[in-house]
Amino acid sequence: MIQKTTYEKLEQQIRCLQRQVASLKQNEVSLKESAKRYKIAQSNDAMLRISMALPEYPDLEELLDYITGEIKRLLDTQGALVILLDEERQEFFFQAQPIMTRRPKKG
Repeated sequence: MIQKTTYEKLEQQIRCLQRQVASLKQNEVSLKESAKRYKIAQSNDAMLRISMALPEYPDLEELLDYITGEIKRLLDTQGALVILLDEERQEFFFQAQPIMTRRPKKG
């Protein structure tokens, strides 16, 4: 009788632990989904800011500086580059100038 009671208690504890594990897995999935939605929202906000700023930057170099800044903020990094496409040559290239000579944004 004692062994049966102990065995039943162990089975009950195992079922309880299984429910807890299932709950933790569900919470993990929910957290991953929330993090994914947050990253998508952050990316969408950055794309909106960039698209709204396009008319403010008629100079390509200044526009690329702005876009690079937005990307660095989005990715929380110290550096970023924008790759451009030369449509005639069908080649990618970087348009960059030394950091020391860049002009601050007008206005």
